Amino acid sequence: MDSSSAIILTSFNYHEWKAKISILLRSRGLYRVTLALENEPNAVIEKAKWHNRLDEAYGLLCLSISPDLLFHLDGLTTPNQVWTQLESLFGVQDELRAHQLEIELFSLSPSNFESLEGFFTKFKSLVLMLKQCGIEKADDQLILSILSKLGPDYSVFVSTFHATRLAVPKWKMPSLNSFLDSLTKEQDKLIHMGVLNSPKGKDHALLVQGSKKFKSKEKQIVKKPKSESEDEDSYEDLMKKAKKKGSTSKCSYCSKGFHSEKKCFNKNMDIMSQLLEKHKIEVLDELEKPVDSSEQCHTAQFQGDITYALSARVLSFSHVSDIDLSSDISES
Repeated sequence: MDSSSAIILTSFNYHEWKAKISILLRSRGLYRVTLALENEPNAVIEKAKWHNRLDEAYGLLCLSISPDLLFHLDGLTTPNQVWTQLESLFGVQDELRAHQLEIELFSLSPSNFESLEGFFTKFKSLVLMLKQCGIEKADDQLILSILSKLGPDYSVFVSTFHATRLAVPKWKMPSLNSFLDSLTKEQDKLIHMGVLNSPKGKDHALLVQGSKKFKSKEKQIVKKPKSESEDEDSYEDLMKKAKKKGSTSKCSYCSKGFHSEKKCFNKNMDIMSQLLEKHKIEVLDELEKPVDSSEQCHTAQFQGDITYALSARVLSFSHVSDIDLSSDISES
């Protein structure tokens, strides 16, 4: 840890500074030297190392003190002397320090923090520092102070709290921790409703989680595009299946593909025209014209199960059902 990252001592943050600088000294192995808990060694080499550690601890303490307070250290040459001097100046729990902490506590506003969690952390630390000064604030006073600092987005929460407090006869004020938990839940509810913007940390977590879900769904949905060889193979498979059914072989009657001779429309039409001529049924001249496949066709079932597709405007006859065509059809 770099010494520049340590908190700087001012006239108002001694206890906070003392906790941070103690951790820094312990991480460097200089805490016992600073408190004069180690005796000077006798060996020359060890003695030189010991003096270097004293100098390092002294420099670390002086660099973590505000320049406005360095005049208090004039004439001091060891880290233990610096430590003792600062303790005597700022470590005394006097009324002035407690008054300053109290002013800072009640001037805190949630609007100055990105989230309620950051506000709660600072609020609790000030309450603890006041307790160390011998001043302990009641939970009722702290809760009412927080309620008075909440913004208009929490107006429903504040009004409900006061209405319940006044309406219920034996209502008891909750503890500070319970109140903070309920306020945190209210914040989450307002975020879900879109009234408040979520903190940056939560936004980032949701985006990361959402992008992971989207990528997983995309992997499931997107299929690997088929190559040309796979398309050709699939087409050949379809052709093989069609050949097995006999639907792709060329018709021997009309020399056209994709149907069998049995299902050939032209052959069925020729057979039908022969039968009609044989029984002297009137046939229109349009019978000789090629049949347009787009014209509407009807199905006329004669005796038996044979079905023929006929054009609506080709034939004109009556009483066809009275004619027995079974023998003629079998001959054809």
